[in-house]
Amino acid sequence: MQIKLAIVLLSITPLAFAEGTIEKLLGLPNIQKEIQCEHKFKLVSSAFKVKSEDKITCDDVSWIDTHLQKVQKISPISPKVNLEIFSRSDSASFDIGQTISIPLALTFPNQWGTRYFGSPLEITPIIYHEYAHAIFTNLLGKKFYPNLKKDAKKLSKLKIELQRAYANGNPAGIAQSHERRIKALIKNLKSNKDYKVYEMTTSYNELFADLVAVLITKDKDCIMNALYYSEIDPQAYNRTKLRSFSNIDTQQDNRELYEKHAELALVRQFLGHEYLDQVFESDVLKSDLLAKVLIAIETVIIQRIEKGDLGLNPKINNQVLIKEIKKILK
Repeated sequence: MQIKLAIVLLSITPLAFAEGTIEKLLGLPNIQKEIQCEHKFKLVSSAFKVKSEDKITCDDVSWIDTHLQKVQKISPISPKVNLEIFSRSDSASFDIGQTISIPLALTFPNQWGTRYFGSPLEITPIIYHEYAHAIFTNLLGKKFYPNLKKDAKKLSKLKIELQRAYANGNPAGIAQSHERRIKALIKNLKSNKDYKVYEMTTSYNELFADLVAVLITKDKDCIMNALYYSEIDPQAYNRTKLRSFSNIDTQQDNRELYEKHAELALVRQFLGHEYLDQVFESDVLKSDLLAKVLIAIETVIIQRIEKGDLGLNPKINNQVLIKEIKKILK
């Protein structure tokens, strides 16, 4: 059985960056099995394995929870999340509501169907990145896209309730009730009036999520390295480089900047060159930098909404955010 359950709009896709469209991301494969653990986790509310053949245990959930706590040390908030865990997958995502989909190792498919396998050692930056999306949307979603955030949270919760209804034998046909409510929410999400504003904020959300991963790992190239594999083709590698905070050769006329994961690449290299080395050895300094970058992002988003400026414009949007960060960090 397959039912469309989730709106997943913030994701990492190893080769072509995430498309960020509702039509592409409204699916969820099959009914999942909850991972029942005796002890409670600090930041994980519930966890499910997506594929029945995957050998995923409470130790895996605990391992992810431990990594989420590393983000907690520098973040202004630490929302609890649900997990959908794969042994291997070619993407990771956050559903704007409460659920992170995460593999224990990334895979990298090419256009001919060949699948390359990433190292499990490289997945931790992706965990930090996806949890940072949960932080960003909890902090700014209620302010800038409250209706979308509200419906996405309802949908995320209903998805969990549906999983549990089937796991318990679907008493009184409650699963069908959940499915009807899910379909109604999906219809609302497709036409939500907040969606255009949400789409505009995505580039900032991706920058914030990459910055969190870099601060935790103390590695300016951690996202680029997580998405790199030895067989990567030159074009994909050039796109992946735009996620680096140490890259210093990106130009404003680079056409790859017209993509939400990549648009603010010039801000990444500015932060990497000017500030990151100074804060890496202190959680207090990391937290302060993260908070101030977030203030700058919020200020710029407010200005753009007031002007009705909701489109991609790498040259202007990088310049404006860099200027605002300089003002706050002077």
